[in-house]
Amino acid sequence: MRNRSHLAPETPRVWRRRSLLRAGATLAAAGGLPALGLAGCAAPGAPPQTSGKGGKAPVALTWWMADYNGLTAKWLQSSFYPALKQKYPHIQLTVTNIPWGPTFSEKIISAVAASNLPDLCQSGAEFVADWALLKIARPIDEYLKGWSGSTQYSQTAWNAVTWEGKRYGVPARVDARATLVRTDDFAAAHVPMNIPASWTWSDLRALSTSLTLRKGSSVQQFGYNISWSYQNFIAALWQNGGELLDPKTHLPTFASSAGVAALTWWIDTLNAIAPPGTQMTPSNSTVPVFATGKVAMEYAGDGDVAAVAEYAPKKLSSVRVLPPPRQVKQVINEFYNWFCVTTQTKYPDEAWQVLSFFNEPQNLLGYNKTLTSMPPLKKPSGAAYSAYLKDPSYKMQDFLSILGKYGRTEPIIPNFFACRDAITPEFQAAFLKQKTPAQALQAASAKWTKLIQQRLQG
Repeated sequence: MRNRSHLAPETPRVWRRRSLLRAGATLAAAGGLPALGLAGCAAPGAPPQTSGKGGKAPVALTWWMADYNGLTAKWLQSSFYPALKQKYPHIQLTVTNIPWGPTFSEKIISAVAASNLPDLCQSGAEFVADWALLKIARPIDEYLKGWSGSTQYSQTAWNAVTWEGKRYGVPARVDARATLVRTDDFAAAHVPMNIPASWTWSDLRALSTSLTLRKGSSVQQFGYNISWSYQNFIAALWQNGGELLDPKTHLPTFASSAGVAALTWWIDTLNAIAPPGTQMTPSNSTVPVFATGKVAMEYAGDGDVAAVAEYAPKKLSSVRVLPPPRQVKQVINEFYNWFCVTTQTKYPDEAWQVLSFFNEPQNLLGYNKTLTSMPPLKKPSGAAYSAYLKDPSYKMQDFLSILGKYGRTEPIIPNFFACRDAITPEFQAAFLKQKTPAQALQAASAKWTKLIQQRLQG
């Protein structure tokens, strides 16, 4: 038996597609790929190879990447490295996977303190204030002036990498969220699948409880995924008319009546589906839960659709991608993850050459396909993009339609790692009835105020 908690790990979403996605921390995980992925294909520990073109001295660069899996490793090795070698034969690149979560935040913080950052680095949707104020990322405005690729991004995408008027990186992917539904689970619960486009929180609660199937003390099918994180809270807060931060001071505003009402509603709803301590029907499967059919609805991204395509392909036709429910408004958070040239690189020009080449449309598409996500381009075009958009394994067109109608960029949160870690136990206390929702949010707001002020004041 496995205990189900309402609280999911506080990390950006990890995408799953093929069995290769269970790669290890470096390129070594996928099919025996070498641990060191080099454009020049040198062996680990070998001295840089002399360039045979242009007489340029060899340059070795390192890149820490969190949006990464086994398919990413395979694409880097088979496609990107050879193309990079062809364009810049003097550059040798090592990409290392630093997984999202505590491993990532601890690695970054330690590297800043030890002056041991890589040449290029991952960043998340909420991070640009920290990457600027901690002097992790180098402003790239001067490089962008001479880069024709800068026009391919929307202003929304650029906003995610901008702090106090300076741009600190280039967007690499957009994570589109929506309500995912399994119509076969509706059928199993004898619940009609007739959700209107303008459905409400009340509709969601009624459906969630009707779709939950129990056998004795165990739950065989959850009407709604009971995982919860700060990202779920932000969406619920917006849907209820609230705001996370003051746009001018960057200080928290989420302990408002809208925030308290949103958290209260979701605690009551998720506890109605499965009170804390509820047992799930045991399973030895490592298949993602939405792909197993044990969750009828959830708030998630296209990676979970791809998981169904991989693990239960015959059930793919039962997956629907729906708009978010509304309370005051219908809105979802969208996530622009990005990469930067760090302040500690000794080779900023070469690092920029790699980053700008990586963000050329054909490379950006190849990378995003490994993650089942969408390149953050204004008008992606060409046969390859068209095929990707139409591939039923991703339902990308459905996601993009919902993103265009209801999407709102995830807010930038100064001192993000500490704020994330501060709000999680407050959610836990509220779900377990150790604090009221108002008490939990007030405590979290007080912590955030102190943490954000500390970051902004240096």
